[in-house]
Amino acid sequence: MSKFLDNHPIALRALILYDIEKARTADRSYSNLCKMIGGNAISEDFDELYGKVIKGKGKILENAPNLRLCILSDVMDKKSIIESFLSITKMIGTQDIDYHDFEFWYNRFSSGNWDLDQKTFYDLPIDIVAKIVEELDIESQMKLRKVSRGLQNIVFQVESSVESISYRFYSSLWMEDYSIVYSEKCKDFSGSRQYANSASATIPFFLKNPKLRLMSFEWNNYSEPRANNGLIELLNSLNHPLEIINLKMIHMTKNAMIALLKAIKPGTLEEIDVLADPGQKTVVDEFVLMNQWKQAKKVTIDRICIDFPRYFDNFHHFEEFNISVESITLKDLLNMKMADL
Repeated sequence: MSKFLDNHPIALRALILYDIEKARTADRSYSNLCKMIGGNAISEDFDELYGKVIKGKGKILENAPNLRLCILSDVMDKKSIIESFLSITKMIGTQDIDYHDFEFWYNRFSSGNWDLDQKTFYDLPIDIVAKIVEELDIESQMKLRKVSRGLQNIVFQVESSVESISYRFYSSLWMEDYSIVYSEKCKDFSGSRQYANSASATIPFFLKNPKLRLMSFEWNNYSEPRANNGLIELLNSLNHPLEIINLKMIHMTKNAMIALLKAIKPGTLEEIDVLADPGQKTVVDEFVLMNQWKQAKKVTIDRICIDFPRYFDNFHHFEEFNISVESITLKDLLNMKMADL
């Protein structure tokens, strides 16, 4: 309580003035104060202060926090909120005070919380702040992380509500188009070109959260190699694996596809969907060596023609696969059938 008086020394004078308006003596006013903040809470001579208060009325009432002791006094006297509001505005000589602020303090004191100091967001325990951040939508979280490093750390520690992310870039002689589309548990958001121009900040925001759990992730980059290079750098900088169930890699460079598949936690990936240029067929040599590939359940590879006999052992563990093959024999089919037995 005394900290409040240290921060708002005029509040005591406002209370005395209010007691004068209610025809309270100095002794009764002091007794009332001691009930609120405890005895020996002030170092000034109360009787002398009581006698001087009326001279500084204007200065006393110009700051809303100075009225908190008056509100608490009315709560102790069991005044209704309307009676208290009318009494205090009568003392001030105007009703030009913030009623919402007045109502907040009246209800707070009425609940039994007589703490006169107003807590700020930064006074809240970390776990409470984390729960608040967790309830925010992604756009709000992205804004909040820019406020301070501490809040940024909290944003990256809470469970993400994002379920799917799709990055797409298309460029031609006539047009150039970006889009970032993500869905949350409670809503969908489709980013416009203006929003997607900040992809260098948006994609890292998503992927740097170690609690991100994605149903699907799509990277569709038709003709912008710089975006692929940026993705590789980002993936190499992560200190945690990504958890993705369905992965789509469309028109990516070979190195970008390898980096993305490697970045995923083995066992979480169930479906791999690849659309690549025919000249990138050697990427399959890299895929089949990875645990991410070996533990997936379904794969689709489009535009790359597979030498099936060569890769036979790397496909028969899938529940389903869709591929184009250079050739396939009856013996290959029989071997596949036997592998399933």
